[in-house]
Amino acid sequence: MNFGLFSMGEHHGRVPRDAYHEDLEEIVLAEQLGWDEAWIGEHHMNGRQEVLPSPEMLIAKAAARTSRIRMGPGVRLIALHYPPEVAAEAATADHLTDGRYMFGFGTGGGQEYGFYNIDFAEGHDRVEESIDVILKAWSSDEPFSHHGRFWHIEDVYIWPRPLQSPLPVARACGNAESCYSTGRRGFSLLTSQFQSASAIAASWAEYERGARDAGRTPSRNSLEVSRFLWVDETDKIAADRVRAYQNHWLDYVRRLPSAARLLDPFKPSPEADRTSVTFDRMLEVGQYIVGSPDTVIDGLRRLWAESGGFGRLLLLGGRDPAPINERLAMYERLAREVAPALADMSF
Repeated sequence: MNFGLFSMGEHHGRVPRDAYHEDLEEIVLAEQLGWDEAWIGEHHMNGRQEVLPSPEMLIAKAAARTSRIRMGPGVRLIALHYPPEVAAEAATADHLTDGRYMFGFGTGGGQEYGFYNIDFAEGHDRVEESIDVILKAWSSDEPFSHHGRFWHIEDVYIWPRPLQSPLPVARACGNAESCYSTGRRGFSLLTSQFQSASAIAASWAEYERGARDAGRTPSRNSLEVSRFLWVDETDKIAADRVRAYQNHWLDYVRRLPSAARLLDPFKPSPEADRTSVTFDRMLEVGQYIVGSPDTVIDGLRRLWAESGGFGRLLLLGGRDPAPINERLAMYERLAREVAPALADMSF
């Protein structure tokens, strides 16, 4: 199994300078452990919970401290930004990382849209139009124009163009329509931490349908799965170490109108309140993979089997379930005591 990081930038109440330093420490260690990707989130106006409105800035700093790991925004909220500017920032980051940059994009959550006075209902259509403009900007030798529903652009071009050709692109998908479009375009597919194994399988089926309709041959190496994971000496020690943080985080999700609905599939019954979705409930249904090395190995094998397999597991990082020294030690334990037992899980 291949591993990577999905660095969320979620550090409630922390001094952002300190949070950025810790996120960088995680990325540096991920490279040392042989992990090959790190995705860095973009969020705005989320009650001081999330501290990364500009992922490319952290990527550029991380590039100076690493030499091999690939990095990208997880994800750029391209419905909210002027597409040529996004294209230029991505191309610049590709050069600053010496060709280790990946472009991740998606619709994001509704809580971000109010900051830009944009209707979230337009999000998907804005994303589809914006990515067309961004791809055109990366490939055009001459000034180009675009007149669409949301953007009217006249005689523009960007410089520099990306160092890589083509630049790797991935999309975070939350519904069948976006999965299908991603497959048609041949991008990689980033799934959400809220997607169950069966939901991942359904997303892949739509991705595969889109790819085949476009004459492409899909590979599950293009599928990247995110999970909250913690491995420790015993199941009890692991759960006790992270329970308080995860329950606090679930309370935060419940307060976000556009995100709270993502908890509904994990309720014990349709009539149950969302407060029933606790850390222990997520552990019970297998959405969180927390425990001893043997428990985590079993959980990851079950996720692999029930989802149909995937190219990379992205561990949720850039968060505070435990102090930084304990988080780094957990990554090392995972690499030492869990990853070798999963060496057969690849395509």
